[in-house]
Amino acid sequence: MEAKNRVYPRIDVNITIKQVGNAVNISEGGLCIITDSPLPIGQVVNLELFLSDVPGNPGQESSDQDKYDGIVVWSKRSELSNKFEVGVRFINSSPSNKEKIKSFIESHI
Repeated sequence: MEAKNRVYPRIDVNITIKQVGNAVNISEGGLCIITDSPLPIGQVVNLELFLSDVPGNPGQESSDQDKYDGIVVWSKRSELSNKFEVGVRFINSSPSNKEKIKSFIESHI
């Protein structure tokens, strides 16, 4: 999706997501994950993310883990490696999780 068509600002990240892959960017609406194999469009994925910075040490992930649900909206082979890029849209997020994502992104813009 072109940047001009995006609803939310997106930031580059390197967040390990257990049993799924590495997130390479995130927005309030979802994230892009690099995986070893493609995920089917429509598959619901459980995401365990560490989004909060350690107080007094910005950029350092905390040990607090938050759980999010997402749904795969696109998947394609990466042009840069033998892996796959997978677009995941957040679903069923609690108001507190939505606020955590928004705060994380705003602190990194």
